[in-house]
Amino acid sequence: MKKVSIVIGTKNEEKNIKLLLESIKAQTYENIETIIVDNFSTDNTKKISLTYQVKFFEIGPERSTQRNYGVEKSSGEYVLILDADMVLEPKLVADCVTKFLTNKKAKALIIPELSFGEGYWSECKALERNCYLNDTGDIYAPRFFYRKTFLDVGGFNKEMISGEDWDLRNRIIKSGNEIDRIETFIHHNEGNRGLIDMLKKKIYYAQNAGPYIENNVKGIKDIINFVLRPALYKNIKMLAKHPLHLPGVFFMVYTEFLVGFLAGIIFKKEFWSKIFK
Repeated sequence: MKKVSIVIGTKNEEKNIKLLLESIKAQTYENIETIIVDNFSTDNTKKISLTYQVKFFEIGPERSTQRNYGVEKSSGEYVLILDADMVLEPKLVADCVTKFLTNKKAKALIIPELSFGEGYWSECKALERNCYLNDTGDIYAPRFFYRKTFLDVGGFNKEMISGEDWDLRNRIIKSGNEIDRIETFIHHNEGNRGLIDMLKKKIYYAQNAGPYIENNVKGIKDIINFVLRPALYKNIKMLAKHPLHLPGVFFMVYTEFLVGFLAGIIFKKEFWSKIFK
């Protein structure tokens, strides 16, 4: 049985990390090592983590560096990259390994994420993300890799704070490797966040979008496809079953884009001018 290394980046995740580690402990696949790379948390993340059988490291400043470091310290043939606010279905790791064994061409796997949250705006975010479950576009990036493939393409770009997962996906494809997907879910906890917190996060990512845009965005068509989010319209019947949240989903998505776009113009004018030239 080949080893799977699970790499988790954390920072002040005491509210989430136990649920994730319990779900790893409950996996039907047995040969797993868990590696936590923490960005110097000031809460009880480390204390809680060390009550489980994990390898614990501390390094920053951003998640790309954390994830790459975790993979470098791993010893598995496969690696699974997770965020601390996730919960795994019991057969997820086993299903990933099975997929690699049945599709020899695949070197990375997309895992669909089923979101949930508390409070109106977190529920809207969860509904939005659930529209992408069957999307074949560019929303999803792989999380499960052959360790060798991950290292061969250079891992995550440490200069990227936003879009680093899409950038890695693009480089894997350009290297001639196939990306497949499984149907087992990661459950993603959106927590209980307000719209202001979501917009602040979008501004932060927009301020740091330059390296991704420079390396991956080819022109206005890429932006249009990202902005229109056709998956939302394809799933309008599903959204209509939530009449209180439907207007909130569209308001949130396009407000996030508008705020991010304006922040990008203000803070990264040279990259946006490149797109619209």
